Amino acid sequence: MRLISFLGFFIFSLVFCTAECLSSSIDNANLPSRDISIYKNIKTIDGVSVAVDIFDTAKIKQTFGVDLIRKKIQPLYVIIQNKSSSRHWFSKAGSDKTFIPSGEVPRMVYEGVFSRFLKGGTFGMLKWPFLVPGAMIDKGKSGIITRRIKNKASLEEIPDVYIEPGGEIQGMMFVSVKPDNKIVIKVTSSQNLKKKEFTFEKERGVNAK
Repeated sequence: MRLISFLGFFIFSLVFCTAECLSSSIDNANLPSRDISIYKNIKTIDGVSVAVDIFDTAKIKQTFGVDLIRKKIQPLYVIIQNKSSSRHWFSKAGSDKTFIPSGEVPRMVYEGVFSRFLKGGTFGMLKWPFLVPGAMIDKGKSGIITRRIKNKASLEEIPDVYIEPGGEIQGMMFVSVKPDNKIVIKVTSSQNLKKKEFTFEKERGVNAK
């Protein structure tokens, strides 16, 4: 009985400490700048300017506490500024067919130890006492990641919206990792329905501070 109580206390302490450390490291992360003028990769076509912060692995881990690239998820911070005389339409799915809604990211990232245990058959059942702490820690990570991604105060998802002349939109966008490392942002003019395509390459992207 004492052994069970000790194990329970140990597991709880481990989960609590891990969750607190993760929460601290994530909450204190440096988020992308909202000032489009400091981005070195800014591109302008007919009065419409776009800048993209393409997160590298280090910044992803710092911001989310987990390596999204391993799950084939590429986070972006997109800023679109309209200084033309006509309004323009932007949509995430219309800009990139591999767009991933922010609410789907935690589900794609998190694969708990219990699910791996179920896939392990008899051998997995024999290992379950050793996997319980990991399962609880994974669950804690998942909760933190979910809260962080959905925290609109700091990581607001860029909206699908018309951008009026003189207007600007910005926010997070998640897409699938590209084999060629190219990111294309598309904006459509409401005046002539022509699409403006802005192409960025990951190796040239700037992680603004």
